[in-house]
Amino acid sequence: MKQNYSRTFIKHLIIWPLIFGLWMVLRNYGQEVVSDFNEIPLTERLVVILVLGLLAGILFGFFEVIFEKYVNRNMSLGKLVLVSSFSYLIIIFVIIFCAGYIFHELTGETFYWETYKELMFSSQVAVLVLYFFIVITLISVFNEIDKRLGQGNLWKLFTGAFYSPKEDNRIFLFIDLKSSTTIAETIGHLQYSRLLQDCFRDLSIVAKSKAEIYQHVGDEAVLTWPTKTGLENNNCLKAFYDFKNRLLEKSSYYQEKYGVTPEFKAGMHYGKIIVAEVGELKREMAYHGDTINIAARLQEKCNELGKEMLVSAKMQKKLKPVAHINFEHQGKLILKGKSKVVELYSVECA
Repeated sequence: MKQNYSRTFIKHLIIWPLIFGLWMVLRNYGQEVVSDFNEIPLTERLVVILVLGLLAGILFGFFEVIFEKYVNRNMSLGKLVLVSSFSYLIIIFVIIFCAGYIFHELTGETFYWETYKELMFSSQVAVLVLYFFIVITLISVFNEIDKRLGQGNLWKLFTGAFYSPKEDNRIFLFIDLKSSTTIAETIGHLQYSRLLQDCFRDLSIVAKSKAEIYQHVGDEAVLTWPTKTGLENNNCLKAFYDFKNRLLEKSSYYQEKYGVTPEFKAGMHYGKIIVAEVGELKREMAYHGDTINIAARLQEKCNELGKEMLVSAKMQKKLKPVAHINFEHQGKLILKGKSKVVELYSVECA
């Protein structure tokens, strides 16, 4: 899932000044004089570190946004890390050039091209490049792993936040491709898999609505929010319609490549669930409870009722009224093996 771009920039603007600051501490710790840089007053040194850190944050943030938007497609994890790491390395050389220029300005020396070449081949820069290359590679690896686990879940697994099962309150939205069997038989299973890849790539637009993609299962995806986040600005509804509109905007692309414009149906419910870290050979965050089962059943019920989206009455009562969104009562859903009855509402976008 693509990241929120403003969040990407903020992340880099915070991280890189800290990385530069750590470098200064590591290089100067326990040494009276390392280089002429130490002769510059401490305040000016800190300003230089801050400026270089912010410059790095802007450059790396801009690169990550461009890379995510235009390059990061159908690449293996190894290739992604390799390409991004060496691209970052080029940016580091640009920053070193800027650092050399600022340093010479502060010391009153003239900065020549020969000076830059001499600087680039110095042992201090070699160590600096190695340091940044290691840091950048680690950041790239962790970023890609975090995306594959679901944004934020890597940190939760590291900290063991859900090693012991915990109760939570969340919204779940199940979406499923309409007429999937017919489409697969018409275009062939290999082409059908490519279609799903494209659809789920376009599903990344739900990041705007702060959705977490919990799972992809076949031609189905499961989105989730903490209840407060999902209800804020009707994020849980907005996510589905943003996705629907993205597919419509790219209708000509899908028609040309697959001969079909994909459409999805959806079911949504909220309530208490249990979240826990599961698995030994493969660990992941898992949610359990009736809330998930009800959301899944609502999505399945769409075909029977001929509706695009169904929500529970409990969910419908929590959503804010919107002028172009109408809710129509569609009867009741009796859960298999349970006495529980769920009131259904279809969601109609005028």
